[in-house]
Amino acid sequence: MNTLPVIRSGTRSKEKWKKLTRRVNDAYAGGVHGNAWIDTYNYDLLKARQISLKDIINTNTKLNKVNNYIRNEMIARNKKGAQFWVNEFKSVNLKDDQFYYTSSGIAIIFGEYEYGPYSNGIHTFKIPSTIYK
Repeated sequence: MNTLPVIRSGTRSKEKWKKLTRRVNDAYAGGVHGNAWIDTYNYDLLKARQISLKDIINTNTKLNKVNNYIRNEMIARNKKGAQFWVNEFKSVNLKDDQFYYTSSGIAIIFGEYEYGPYSNGIHTFKIPSTIYK
């Protein structure tokens, strides 16, 4: 399996101390199509440490609000032709799910075949900070 990384780096928030490095990966191991995925690395430059979703969504109340927001967004996208498996979505994985900062909150990334068919592709759900603050 060959992985060809594409590195994109830059600040993704109004706060200049937050740094995002995003790596888009693609691999072909035979079959009908290759597979792509995105790895993100978020850093607090002032504290010199990596930021995880657990640092942002740090209570069950916040997690429930984020999960409900994503579930409702999946339903809305399905009405427009997407094919999300809404019943399969139970919760954001605070340890493994990829995310990055936006100007109004965070964006959580779900990969191919994650909660939907390959034809859905990689999907991003932008969560306003008002949902988890």
